[in-house]
This record gives sequence, structure tokens and C-alpha cells, in this order.
Amino acid sequence: MSKDAQEEKSLKLTVVAGLSGSGITTAINALEDLGFFCVDNLPPPLLPKLLDLAQGSERFTKLAIGLDARNVQDVGATKTLLEDLTQSSVEIEILFLEASEDVLLRRFSVSRRTHPLSRFGLPIAEAIQTERLIMHPVRERANQILDSSDLNVHECKRLVQSFATG
Repeated sequence: MSKDAQEEKSLKLTVVAGLSGSGITTAINALEDLGFFCVDNLPPPLLPKLLDLAQGSERFTKLAIGLDARNVQDVGATKTLLEDLTQSSVEIEILFLEASEDVLLRRFSVSRRTHPLSRFGLPIAEAIQTERLIMHPVRERANQILDSSDLNVHECKRLVQSFATG
């Protein structure tokens, strides 16, 4: 990308996508600590409106959103939306977080939180597998994939921040 094209893309959007329980909230918090304006669980159809509001604002030059199975109803439309936005004046980077099934099962067990897809009556293991399939097209588009299976919260935060600044 030429220097002029980079200057045109004055708005940076980091999409933190991934599997529930893999560290999306930790990543969003890490980016917020770097001065990003962050919105977790924003329905993708609202993203263009958020970007319109942020355009031209000195306060909102770095945005981050969190995406997982809770807010991605149509992954094909979400992928198309992200591709279309890439052609606009917005610099978009996608960080995809994932973890092994065993680790995700343990994290949900320890936190006593339910998986977002469990509301459809899916057992936790099946919910994790279903979400992995749902989110796969976004994973394919990611600039960076971070497996948080062997990371603690502090290590995950440090890696996310190095991705955002590097």
C-alpha cells in the first residue's frame, strides 16, 4: 500500500473474533488499554453506522469490535461486510482467538458461564464444535490467529497488544 493510500485510511478497525471462551473479552480490554474505542458484541449490520460516526473524529481513530457466535447471525454476510469495508477508507485487521476443545470445556466449567449456543439446547461440547464451524469463514479472513490454549490472561493481553502495535 502506498504512503498516500495509508494516509487516506485514517480510521483503524481491529476485529477481535473467535470462539467463546478463547479470550475475546481479554483482547478487547487489552486494546482499550492502548486507547482503542471498543465495542464488544456489536451486531455486524451496525458496524457501518459505527464507522460512519467515527469518520473524521480525532477521538475515534482506533476502533475495536468483538465478534463471536452471539452476534454473528449470518457469517457469510459478515465476511462480505468485512471484505467490503476493506475496500473503503478503513484499515481493517482481524485477530481471531481460539483454543482447544478441552481448554474451552474447562474454561466454561470453571467460570460456570453457559456457552452462547447452549441456549439452543446444545450440549457444551456440541456448542463449541458448532461455533467453530460458524466462525470458520471469519478465521480464514484473519490477519492473525492466536491460540490461547496455553496462555494465561496476562500473556494473552501482551500478545494482543503486540499484534495491535506491531
